[in-house]
Amino acid sequence: MDELKEKELKAMIVELEKIRGRHTELVTVYIPAGFSLPKVSEQIRSEQSTAQNIKSKTVRKNVLGALERIMQHLKLYKQTPPNGLVIFCGNVSDKEGVADLELWVIEPHEPIKTRLYWCGQEFILDPLKEMVKEREIYGIIVVDKSNAAIGVLRGKKVSLLKNLDSIVPGKTKAGGWCVHEDSLLQLEDGKTCKIKDVEEKQFLCYDFRNMKTAFERHNHLFSRTSDKALEITTAYPTLKIKVTPEHMFFVAGDNGFKTKPAWKLMEKDRLLSINKTGSEPLPVKISSIKEADPSGVFYDMEVPKYQNFVANGLIIHNSANRYARIREGLLNDFLKKVGEVATSNFKQLPELKGVIIGGPGPIKEQFAEGDFLEYTIKGKVLGIVNTSYTGEYGLKETVNRSEDLISEASVIREKKILDRFFAELEKDSGLAVYGFFETANALKAGNIELLLISEAFDWVRTNFECPSCGYKAEKIVNRKQIDEQKCPECNSKLGVREEKEITENIIKTAEEMGTNVEIISTETQRGEQLKELGGIAGILRYKSH
Repeated sequence: MDELKEKELKAMIVELEKIRGRHTELVTVYIPAGFSLPKVSEQIRSEQSTAQNIKSKTVRKNVLGALERIMQHLKLYKQTPPNGLVIFCGNVSDKEGVADLELWVIEPHEPIKTRLYWCGQEFILDPLKEMVKEREIYGIIVVDKSNAAIGVLRGKKVSLLKNLDSIVPGKTKAGGWCVHEDSLLQLEDGKTCKIKDVEEKQFLCYDFRNMKTAFERHNHLFSRTSDKALEITTAYPTLKIKVTPEHMFFVAGDNGFKTKPAWKLMEKDRLLSINKTGSEPLPVKISSIKEADPSGVFYDMEVPKYQNFVANGLIIHNSANRYARIREGLLNDFLKKVGEVATSNFKQLPELKGVIIGGPGPIKEQFAEGDFLEYTIKGKVLGIVNTSYTGEYGLKETVNRSEDLISEASVIREKKILDRFFAELEKDSGLAVYGFFETANALKAGNIELLLISEAFDWVRTNFECPSCGYKAEKIVNRKQIDEQKCPECNSKLGVREEKEITENIIKTAEEMGTNVEIISTETQRGEQLKELGGIAGILRYKSH
């Protein structure tokens, strides 16, 4: 079965990647499908002659030993296997001068196209890696106004590539731009009060139309907490203020002034300040911008007549209409950033089959319809789905809700199979079986329609021997339980003489019984549940009695 062979090949690659030779004495041989074995043997003999010239006695001995092991193994074949042959051999000892020759032989599940002989300090694995490279890849973007997660579905595994947080304020009162509760307002009587205590008092504003100071009351006072804050300090140390990152400031320019959110301010920008009642705005240069403790409450006010107020000596912008425009601009900047990051990551995936966009609100449609993704990636958008969450959980939720969009994907096929199994199990229909021995008995009886084997399944046929009394036994056990086995004669811990994988034998039995087999990943909640049930289960053809 290709899926099982692919799993075994991946494990082999991981093992071989860890091996490093002390010298150039690890031999790699790739023999393509249909290639002549006699020609390969002839090349190996030629390499043996060349290796006689290696100056180092130890390296020469190890290379010649590896080549001889390969030559002897090739004699076992009358012809090249249908998909070719890959052989790795070399000294894997980590001690100088000590030989420990090992041989690995792989008959791949797909045809080998590469012909290669290489002797170096590491094995050449790229052709095998290409063979097990996941070709079923989908990009996932989950987005709303406050957060975006960019991920990828590779086969059955959902991975988070990038998580982005925005500073877009909400539409509600609780989401406005805000100054800290301790910010001081100047009152009409010359006194000051903290913004949180302003109530119905008149406070200092600036009338830009008539170019003079004025006093006004607010229509509404809004408050909220924030998980981020910035402290802006000017060239006049007394003129500083703590605000949320999206708070708007008036910034002096060569031709009047403009507005900027705090997070876009730069040192040397000049803010508009009021020195005293009746004075004109005075530009003051920013000396520092730094993150601040966001504890406490942040306040905002609606001052419709002047659309500003003076806090800590700085003119603070305030306008409901302006707020909406700024919010829209911040959202557009955020979606543009999401598109750039997603495009950059997805363009590195030549096997990308499609992109799915999800999210809990209308922002996902705005993102999908806008020009935020590069056209080559936007052209691969398969559809949009509703989710309850963003972040990493939102990525998985998007996949679960995309059955119609990626119905052929292995993760969706696996989900349907597991949903069916657990539905039978939960309603106690008698058509679900789990656990090694229960499943094995049902399989031998020919009563399993679909066999489910977790990729974490690790049961082995083990020959035990008691080191104390010589008792011998053969058992099929979970590999984790091997060290727990005790001798029934003398209660000593049993020693292991031999252990063999049994997964291939189980699958062979399934094929003989006409039973379909599905290898189940542990990347999903259902897959993890199957692992906890013993890693093997089945959907029965009929109820057992």
